[in-house]
Amino acid sequence: MYIDQIPVQPYVLIYYYYDTNPNVEEKIITEDIVPGIMPNRFMVNTHGEVFDLDFNDPCITRTIGGYAVVSLVNKNKYRFEVRLHRLILTAFKGPAPRPDMVPNHIDGVPSHNWLSNLEWVTTQENSIHAMSIGLHQMYGEQNPNNKLTIEQVKEICELIETGKYWDIEIAQIYGVSYTNISDIHNRKIWKEVSKDYDMSIKKPPKKLLDSDVHKLCQDIESGNYTTAQIAEKYGISVTNVQDIKTGHICGHISKDYDLTVRPANFHIDKETTKGICEAIQSGKYTKEEIQKKFNVIANTVDRIKKHDKNYYPEITSQYTFDKPYAIHTRGFKDEDIIEICKLINEGYSNVEIAKKFGTYQQMIRNIKIGQSYRYISKDYLDFDNSSK
Repeated sequence: MYIDQIPVQPYVLIYYYYDTNPNVEEKIITEDIVPGIMPNRFMVNTHGEVFDLDFNDPCITRTIGGYAVVSLVNKNKYRFEVRLHRLILTAFKGPAPRPDMVPNHIDGVPSHNWLSNLEWVTTQENSIHAMSIGLHQMYGEQNPNNKLTIEQVKEICELIETGKYWDIEIAQIYGVSYTNISDIHNRKIWKEVSKDYDMSIKKPPKKLLDSDVHKLCQDIESGNYTTAQIAEKYGISVTNVQDIKTGHICGHISKDYDLTVRPANFHIDKETTKGICEAIQSGKYTKEEIQKKFNVIANTVDRIKKHDKNYYPEITSQYTFDKPYAIHTRGFKDEDIIEICKLINEGYSNVEIAKKFGTYQQMIRNIKIGQSYRYISKDYLDFDNSSK
């Protein structure tokens, strides 16, 4: 295992405690210890000190994340930094025996970097050691700061699982913070208990009472309303309605209803469907204009254009929708489009025509290729040979 090399940052000098044992062993730092290091330049000892032999001075040492790092120089005379505890262990005890092993401070103090206070341990052993000496937080009831017992956490999980209580309500019942209950709900804490419960259940929006949810489920089951209409009726989001339908919200109520029913043709009658088909087929209208004219949502227009089987296929199958929606930037009259077509045929540029009619160049291009006002321009322009 190689020594970790860290890019040098501005120095912050710090004080370190060193081993007072008079028996000290010294060693020159070679490439076997730190690959690429300048040979015969640095020395390390078992007291946790590193010296620059060129200047006969201790090397500059500082902390990163609470651990000491020391500044060295490589063969190309560039400075870099290595972690001091790993350097000392590698120098005097060799590299880590296994890839999953890390340096460990036996007394738990990162600034005590003498050899007798360091050892190679696995990451699991390192965590167990840190908890045993109080460096890491204990889990569950072993944590002295914990206000809840395992039994109380089980009760909390059961309340969350019912979907009848807000996290803040549960917090008030048990006299703990909202964050504490929220963390249990989201499995950030007490995971060893909450894993046995379905924590995906959500409480409905605050403005809905259980009686409202019953009515909402009845509306869904009737098939007389779209999801958007139900959301508007009850003053909640479409996502909330979908969560109720899938049981993620108020599953204890919605399970008693058949919420797989789809609205019958989404409240579009045959005459309206026919009118929308004619408007789409003509190519004279934008999608927004069709929406406004027939009082439907954009998704309904798109679905009819795609011959969705939920929108009277016996009607939509009689129409071909090969024309794109019109794109209007201003209300052109038919005679304006005819004149634009003539100017295109006469060789005027898109810029010149757009400037004359007070529109965008893109609009002229759309007319030229038949994407806009095709029902007029098709009699004047050759789309196959039109310049794009």
